[in-house]
Order: sequence, then structure tokens, then C-alpha cells
Amino acid sequence: MVDNYVDDEQISETPPYSGQVSEFLKAGRVNVTVISKAKAPPEQNHFKVMLELTGAEIGKDRLGVDIVTVLDVNSMAKKDKKLDKMKSAMKFMIKKLSPIDRLSVVTFSTLSTKRKSPLLAMADQSKSRIENLVNDLEVEVESTEITVADGVTAGLRTALQVLNDRVHTTRRVAAIMLVMCNCDLKSDIRNVVQVPDINVPVYTFGLGRIFDEKVLYHITNKSPGGIFSVADVKDTPLSSSLSLAFSQCLAGLLTVVVQDLKLTITSVNSKIEKVSAGNYIQYANNDVGSLTVSFGNLYREEKRNVMVELLLPAVDTQAVTEVLKIYYSYNAGEYFFQEEKPLITTITRMETLNEEEPEKVTIEDARLRTITTIVEATDAADFGKFDEAQDKIVEAQNMLEDVVDQPEQSIEMLKYELYELIKLMQSQDIYTSLGRAFALAVQTSHDRQRFATRGAAT
Repeated sequence: MVDNYVDDEQISETPPYSGQVSEFLKAGRVNVTVISKAKAPPEQNHFKVMLELTGAEIGKDRLGVDIVTVLDVNSMAKKDKKLDKMKSAMKFMIKKLSPIDRLSVVTFSTLSTKRKSPLLAMADQSKSRIENLVNDLEVEVESTEITVADGVTAGLRTALQVLNDRVHTTRRVAAIMLVMCNCDLKSDIRNVVQVPDINVPVYTFGLGRIFDEKVLYHITNKSPGGIFSVADVKDTPLSSSLSLAFSQCLAGLLTVVVQDLKLTITSVNSKIEKVSAGNYIQYANNDVGSLTVSFGNLYREEKRNVMVELLLPAVDTQAVTEVLKIYYSYNAGEYFFQEEKPLITTITRMETLNEEEPEKVTIEDARLRTITTIVEATDAADFGKFDEAQDKIVEAQNMLEDVVDQPEQSIEMLKYELYELIKLMQSQDIYTSLGRAFALAVQTSHDRQRFATRGAAT
């Protein structure tokens, strides 16, 4: 048994940035926009504030990336040439990585888990070395003593150890990309849930129709910022969408502008009732009326929407009132930045005609309500209640018709997802083979506000 993996290759090429980093570069990597109504009545009332965090465009400056791929080589990888598809996706990724990036390959099956290579810098020689070992990958005979979930857990633990044992970690982004194309009835999700300290994003990919989507979904939920994607649900031997799913993942990892992004909001002359920020970790400090959301990495031009629901107390006189203070912090490479002066949200408390919510607030509220309904429909379908599940989807479809007057991209995407789901929740067979995976990919995408491939659903 290997006790540690302290053989990560040192990077000889420095990531593309030079000289001293200006205060603007450190301070300007995240833009925060506050969106709300400008007025509120003097009576006690509920008030919504939407915060939009956006990763800045930083040019060529980027962090190096350390990726561990975890590949399923169980016997099902033979079916529809899934192993060949994994090899093609790996070769695509190898070509996209540069000498400042590093890659390690781990394989798992019910027979064994193997680290096929240490973290190697992606210079030409190492690219050739990893491409050769990828070409040489073969499926393994399955063991009847170990479940597929056990194999996934072992592969995940090995990948975590590769990253946690690194010697060279300055100005680096770490991630795990795990592909699964097999499952069995003995798989126990509790085995995966008990994997401790998933402290890096884990991007999971279900390949084909035969994999345990619940296991992959829960792995991503336990990781900070991971996504569950689905590829090749049509089982077409001659083509694959796994490379597309890999490319979407890489597009983000290669453009991380900040790490460990945290947003703290503090109520002023108000009470925070609810903060909706997907399933990112939230920490409340009730003594000072504040709440912190931990987002992890943010990509270039990537957005995070946060909906804050406040309770405003009654006031006696018309006045301009502060209701919220907003702070944020992050790491930019080896630099730490914290906004010292808070952004302050003010509103006018006065007798006024009902002011409409800003369109962005209305759209975000509709998105949150739709995702809640999709979760409820998925829960119903999991218990075989397909009429109830479809009724909930229709209810969400009807709600979206009244949100905006003109077509809007995010609303149209929600309509597409609901359209697919109502077809995928017609029967047990369709739901089991396609529907649940599609629904969970939709949920993880919205929970993380990050793209996930859903699979060619129907």
C-alpha cells in the first residue's frame, strides 16, 4: 500500500503573469451588482435584494491546473465502445492542457484501483507518456466481492490522496474528473457519502445509460463546486458527447479567476429571512445578523446569483434607509483580497404605488421556483408517482408563461428542461433509463449555477 504520493512533477514553466500584481488586478477580479426595488412602504413588509457576482476578464493571466481523471474500466466499458470513448475524451483533454498544467490518471473497477501515473506537467514528453498509457487501458474482469460503488469510492479516495499529497501547490487549481459507465443493484450510496473531506471540485460524468446517477450526483454535492454531467445516453458506438462534456469542464478550469470566494451579507434595519444561493455552503452569525456564502472557484465571466429575502420593520417617517451591507473576499493565486468598505444597499421608505420588481429579480425568482418544483417532481417520480410528477412539471410550465413578455434566454432554457422532463417522467422504464439522470443533471447545474451536459434526452 502506498502511504503517500509526493512525486508530483515540479512545474518548470511559470504561469503567464509577470512582475508585481497591481492592486486593481487583485481587487478587480470579481464584480458585484446589487439589484432591487428603490422604494418600500413604511409598513412591515418583505423585500428582495438580488446580488450578481461576476468573474472579471483578466486576459492571459491564469492559474495552473492539476487534474486527476478517474476512469471506470469495469467490464461494461466494453459495451458500445465506452472505453474507446473515454480514451478519445482523454486525448482531447491532453491536447488542451499546457506545460503549466498537470495530469494524473487513476482507474477503478470492482477488481482493483490503480494510479496509472503521478501528476505530470503537460510538456510534450509527458503528454506522449500519458497518451500511451491511455491507449493501453483495458477493461478488467469484475469481482463478485466488491460493489461498483466500492470501486468508485476507492478511485475517489486515490484521486484525493494524489491531490492532497502534492508538494507543489502555489498558484494552482485542483480538480477531479470521474467517469462512470457501470452500476449494480448492490451499490450502496452510503459508502460514497462516507468519503471524508472532499476538498476539491469533483466533476462526475455518467457515460451511457447504465451507471449509478445517484452516486455521481451525491459525490458532486459533497465536493465544492463539482458538477454531474451525462453523456452518450443513446449508446451510439460511432460518436460520443463525452469530449464535449470534458471541454465544458476544461473551459472553466482553465479560466479560474479567483479561488475561495466568500460573500458576507449583514442586515441593517432589516432581518435576513432567507438566502438562496444554490447548494453552496452557508454560515450564519445570528449575533450580528450576518450570513456568509462560500462559493469556491469562480471562472472568467461566470456569474453567481444570490437572492436575499429581507423582512423590513415598520417605520414612522419617510427616510432613506440602509438595509444591507455586502462584503466579499477571495484568493487570487498567492494573494488574498478582502473588500474593506462594504457595498451598502439603501432604499427609500415611503408611501408609494406598488413598484414592480426589476426584471432580473423576477427571472431569478422564477428560476428558483422552477428548480424547487423539479426537485419535488423528481422525488415523486422516484416513488413511482408519475402522474403527480407530471402535474408538477405542467404547473411550472404554466408559471413560466407569465414571467416575461419577450423571449429571454434563461427562461427559454427552463422551458426546454421542463419539456424534456415531462416526456421522461411518463413511465418507470423511461424514467429509470433516462429521466432520473437528466433531472439530477438539471438540478446540479442550477444548484451550482454552472453548465452541465444533460445527455441527448429523447
